[in-house]
Amino acid sequence: MPGWTVSPPWFAAKEVLSSSTTPMPLVHPTSDAAPRWSGREIAALLALLVAICFMTWPGMTSAPYYDDLNYMAHVAEFKSWADVFKKDVFGVFRPLKTSLYYAFELQGMPSLFAWHAFVLGAYLIATASIHVLLRSLTCSAWWGLAGACMWATSATQASTAVWMSCINISVSVAFGCGVILLYVRSWRDGRRWLLAPCLVLLFLSLASYETALFIAPILVLLDHLHGRRVFSKSALIRYGCIAAVTLSFLYLRSSLGGTHSAQGHNLGFDPEMPTWQLIVSAPWFLWRHFSMWVLPFGRIEFLSAYVWGKSASMVDLSLAWVFLIGLIGVALAAGKRMPLLCFGIAWFLLASFPCSNFVPIWVGPIEDYYVVFPSVGLAIAAVALLQLLVRRVRDFNLRPVVLLSAGGVIALVLVSRIASATYFPLQARLWNDPVEQLSHLVESRPYQYQAMTSLALASLESGDYGTAEKNLRESLEVAPWYPYNYSLLGSVDMHHRRYEEAIRNFDIYYSMTTREGDYCLMCKGDALVALKRPAEAREVWVKILVDPTSKQHYDTTIRLATLYHDEGNTEKAIQTLQKSRKIHPDRAAEIDAAIAEFATIPGEQDESEAQ
Repeated sequence: MPGWTVSPPWFAAKEVLSSSTTPMPLVHPTSDAAPRWSGREIAALLALLVAICFMTWPGMTSAPYYDDLNYMAHVAEFKSWADVFKKDVFGVFRPLKTSLYYAFELQGMPSLFAWHAFVLGAYLIATASIHVLLRSLTCSAWWGLAGACMWATSATQASTAVWMSCINISVSVAFGCGVILLYVRSWRDGRRWLLAPCLVLLFLSLASYETALFIAPILVLLDHLHGRRVFSKSALIRYGCIAAVTLSFLYLRSSLGGTHSAQGHNLGFDPEMPTWQLIVSAPWFLWRHFSMWVLPFGRIEFLSAYVWGKSASMVDLSLAWVFLIGLIGVALAAGKRMPLLCFGIAWFLLASFPCSNFVPIWVGPIEDYYVVFPSVGLAIAAVALLQLLVRRVRDFNLRPVVLLSAGGVIALVLVSRIASATYFPLQARLWNDPVEQLSHLVESRPYQYQAMTSLALASLESGDYGTAEKNLRESLEVAPWYPYNYSLLGSVDMHHRRYEEAIRNFDIYYSMTTREGDYCLMCKGDALVALKRPAEAREVWVKILVDPTSKQHYDTTIRLATLYHDEGNTEKAIQTLQKSRKIHPDRAAEIDAAIAEFATIPGEQDESEAQ
């Protein structure tokens, strides 16, 4: 056809990306960089926030579980507000998040809708913050809104909008956006005093979520891309203040015991896996997080696991390194000609670094909530790419094949984001049904032994012992080192009256970890009683009773008193309960009722025997 020429794909891409026009905006130096707010922009932003509420609605009635339950049990033991500044239930320092759970503990559990309203509210604030940041970076209200929409409607983030345990991530994102905005304005408008609230927000962002550590280097990159002298006196003073706040947070976190225990031990990995294998696998984790955001369908993970040589082949690992090198290459090539694209990719890489395991700290392999902060960078990069492509499509002097290529990429990005937004409410709905949600996690990738075990636990709670045993056996085949398989399998054995097998599994669990070890000992005692071995049961239960602070102390005293009574030693049974009454005064009414029952039953038995 006249006017149509054929060019190889690489030439088309080169022609699209090459541009002699002005570099794409990245915080324009003039005071009027960001456009004025208009009624249409505010209405559009409100419409986006309302749309997010509708997408999240299917999960607004889900009950707390997983980390929520651990946090609730943890704060229930607090003595005062000072305890929120100690390390949390997972050994990290997140005082803002812990404060919220403690407030719920003091005021009482709100309705499920109110419970989720806090989570959704924080997510909406984070969305609005990203819009404000992007409208400044792009010098366009509508491009800023497009980026915020791509970020907030990603199906990867459904759990962040629903799960209370992720509220700190939304809070940290909102504070982090505030840090960058104030930092930029302190340079642009010459208002040096803005650095003070900027530093306060930086500390709050760090105290909410450790991933905010990436903010310090991203600010230096921002100055470089903007053409500022990063080694000037003024810049170095700013960097010194930012470094001081970051290091102060790390020191405070460490002094309060909130450090990450390297492989201590993260149960998502084989405890025998050497460190070099973790480092080699790090780009593959990055690729999984990237692809989860770009194409979330069937790829969303948490409670994930990684088995060297099985979860990813050597080909997968090699391609992941190619992906990482290519991503870095694109960022470097973009440079000052496309600073927004470079900034977005750098944001993704730097924000992914704290949980990437390039530095082997043995954090969870692949989690959807690890993508939330880095995906702000992906949204920025997507906006930069779309801006460039739209600009080139408007240039009708380009070759037709180039126009079609650019238009096709634009359509592909838009369709994928629309599809992801459609997938969002389906992901939110899964929080109402733990079994269905865990089934999806198991199907997302082979060898998900953590998800298999959690699915077995959910099946046990619903009384489905057959499904529970099936998943436990499959998990054990993959990960014989995973201790919770043995504890839960012992519970299945107890249900089926396989007491010898139950004792064996409880012993294996207890040899692997002392976490919830008293519960395991208590159940082992139950199995010994069932096998008519009361003396051994007493020996096991005494190991629990030597620690009055044990969560199983009260239940164990009831079991031991019942055992004494069944053996005909009612006096010993009552003495055991009386000791328990002193240790557990809050259970006095229950203990008194048990004492009264034990005291009357022997007389009834004697009368029955006389007749």
